[in-house]
Amino acid sequence: MDEQKKQQDSKPKKLHVISYALNVIMLAIIVVMAVMLSSKPDVQTPEDNPGKTPGNVERPGEDEPKPPVDPDHVHMYGDWTVAQEANCSAPGVRERVCSCGDKVTQEIPINGQHVYADNVVPPTKTEDGYTEHSCQFCDNKYTDEITHATGSVGLAYTVNSDGKTCTITGIGTATDKELYIPAYIDGYKVTTLGAKAFEDNKTITKVVLPDTITTIERRVFMGCSELTEINIPKNVSSISTQILDNCDKLTTLYYYTSKEFSDFKLADIPSIKKVLFSGSKLGDLFRGNETIEEVVLENSVNSLNNSAFSSCKGLKKIVLSENITSIPDDTFYNCKLLEYVDISENVISIGESAFYGCESLTSITIPDSVTSIPEYAFGSCTGLTSIVIPDSVTTIMDSAFSNCIKLTGVIIPDSVTSIGQSAFYRCESLTDIEIPDSVKYIGGRAFRECIALKNILLSNSVTTLHYGTFYGCTSLVQITLPGNLLQLGLLDEMFGEGVFVGCTNLTNVIFNDKLESVGENCFEGCVNLKSVTLNKGLKTIGPYAFMGCTGLIEIYIPDSVTQILGSFKELSSFSISVDGNLDEWKSQWGSRAYSSFNGYFLDMIPADELFDKFRNGWYLYSELS
Repeated sequence: MDEQKKQQDSKPKKLHVISYALNVIMLAIIVVMAVMLSSKPDVQTPEDNPGKTPGNVERPGEDEPKPPVDPDHVHMYGDWTVAQEANCSAPGVRERVCSCGDKVTQEIPINGQHVYADNVVPPTKTEDGYTEHSCQFCDNKYTDEITHATGSVGLAYTVNSDGKTCTITGIGTATDKELYIPAYIDGYKVTTLGAKAFEDNKTITKVVLPDTITTIERRVFMGCSELTEINIPKNVSSISTQILDNCDKLTTLYYYTSKEFSDFKLADIPSIKKVLFSGSKLGDLFRGNETIEEVVLENSVNSLNNSAFSSCKGLKKIVLSENITSIPDDTFYNCKLLEYVDISENVISIGESAFYGCESLTSITIPDSVTSIPEYAFGSCTGLTSIVIPDSVTTIMDSAFSNCIKLTGVIIPDSVTSIGQSAFYRCESLTDIEIPDSVKYIGGRAFRECIALKNILLSNSVTTLHYGTFYGCTSLVQITLPGNLLQLGLLDEMFGEGVFVGCTNLTNVIFNDKLESVGENCFEGCVNLKSVTLNKGLKTIGPYAFMGCTGLIEIYIPDSVTQILGSFKELSSFSISVDGNLDEWKSQWGSRAYSSFNGYFLDMIPADELFDKFRNGWYLYSELS
C-alpha cells in the first residue's frame, strides 16, 4: 500500500519538471528569433502593413488594413469619375475603383476650352473702358462691353433733330485746360461742334476731337489765345470759316482727314509749326505755307501732288510715308530751310526740280529703287555736301546737280550710262570726278565752272565731248583724253563755248590716237598751256581752237590735218612742228588765203609768212597777228 502511494505521489512532480523544461525551450527559441529579426533591414511588405507600399511609401486613403485578397476574386469596377478636369492646354484624368480597392485611370484629351477670369477696366477721360476676359490656363484673352471715354465732363450740348446725335454748344461747367470732347454724351453721339462754342476762351491749351465729329461750324475756337495743339478728325466733312483765327499760340496740328476745304487753309494759320497728316490725299494743303517747320506724313498717305510743299519756306524737316512711291515734280521746290528728308526705300521715282532750291539740305540718300535723276532734281541745293547715287541709277539728266556749290565729292556708279547737259554745272567745291566706262554720253557744260576740280578720269566709252564740258575749270592742270574719243567738241555747237575754255591752269593735254577733230574754241584762254602734241590721224582744228593761249610756245601738227580754220588767233610767238615734206605742206596751206565757216570769212595765215624764220628742220618761229 505504501509503495503504491509513493508511486502516485511522484507522477505530479515528473509532469511539473517536463512542463518547466518545455517552457525554457520555448523561451530560448523566442530569444533567438528576436535576435535574428533585430539584425534584418527594416523592409515592410504590403502583407506586413497593408497601409504601406514597398519602400515604406504610404498609399493615400489606405491607412486602414485591408482584408486578405481572395485569389479567386474578379475585379468589378465602378463608374468613371473625373479626378482632374481637362482644359485648353493640359489633359485631364478620370478613374474607376474596384471593391477590392484596385484602381484604373484614363487620360482625358485637351479640349481647347478656355476658362476665363473677368477684369472690368472702367473708362477714363481719354480711354474707353472695357471688360477683359483672360484664360486662367493660357495667354488667350479678349475684350468686350466697351464703354466710351468720358471726355471732359460738363460740356454743354443740344440733341440734334434725329434724336440720336448731339452738338457741343459751349464749355458748360467743364474746367479742363486740356479739353477732350467725348464721342458720346449721355448716350448721344457727338457729331458737331457748334458755332462759337469755345470762342475767346482764354484757358484751353489743347483740344482733342473724336472721330465721331463730322461738322465744325464757324468761329468754334476763334480767339482761343492759349491753344497750342488741336486735331482735325478723319471723318470731318465740313469746316466753316475762321475756326482757328487769332489762335496765336497754336503750333501743332494733327490732320487726319483727306478732304480739302475751301474755307480752311494752313496758310491762313501763321502760328502752326508742326503738322502730322494722316489722311490719304494731301492735295494742296501745305503749298505756299511759310511758317510750318515740321511735317510727318503717316502711312495712310500713298501719293503726293506736284508742288505739294512748293515754297514752304519755313519747312525744316519732313518724314514721308512708307507707302509713297513717287516724289513728283517741284514737290519741295524752293524749300530754302529744309534740312532733313526721310525718303522711304519704296520710292521708285523723283520728279524734275523735286528738291530745287533746298539750300539748307546738306546730305541725301537716294533709294536704290530709283533709276533716273531728272532735270534740276537737286539743282541749286547750295548746302548739299554729299550725296549717294545708288547702283540702280542709269541716267543723270540735265542740270540734276547744277549749282550745288558745296558738293565736295560724288561717286558715279557703273550703272550710269548717260550724264546730261550741265549735270554738275557750278559744283564749285567738287575736286575729283571719276566717270566709269559704263558712261557713253556726257552732255555739254556737264562740269562747267567746277572751279576746284583737279582730277578727272574720263570714261573710255565716250566718243564725243560736247561744248563747254569743262569750261572754266580753273584748277584743272592735266587731262588725259580717253582712248575712244573721236571729237573734242563739234564745229557747229555753241559759239565761244569750247570744251576747255578758260581752264587757266591747264598745262598738259595727253591726246589719244583716235581723235579726229578739235572743235571750235576748244582750248581758248588756256594761258598756261605751253606745249601741244596733236595726235596722228587728227583731221580738223576748228576756229579759235587755241585762241588766247598766250603761253603756248610749241605745237606739233600731224600731216593728217586737212583743215585749220583760224585756229591760232591772238597768239604771240610759238614753234610749229609738221610731218611730211615741208614744201608740200607749205604749198598745201599757202594756196588757201581764206576759208569760210558758217558764213564767216576767217583769215588764214599765208604760207610764206607762216614759215618765215624757219630753222632746225621742222621747227620755225613766227609772229601771228
